[in-house]
Amino acid sequence: MNKYLSSSVNPDKLSLTIRGIAVGVIPILVIVLGMAGFDIPESNWSDLTEAVILLATSVLGVVSSFMVVYGLIRKILVKFQRK
Repeated sequence: MNKYLSSSVNPDKLSLTIRGIAVGVIPILVIVLGMAGFDIPESNWSDLTEAVILLATSVLGVVSSFMVVYGLIRKILVKFQRK
């Protein structure tokens, strides 16, 4: 596996940074599709459904951010510990 894509802890696994970016794509995709006009008409949504979608998008964005930052910090620390 490419050294930039592999985990610094277990080279057989995908990097946490890359996984965090992948998780972050979901909220971005929802926003972009909404801006492109691919929304479900609001008349078909209940307030609860709308709240759940908003919450899921927000939570995935936050989780993605933490995964990316933690993955980058871990990669840097592992790199310096090996020297």
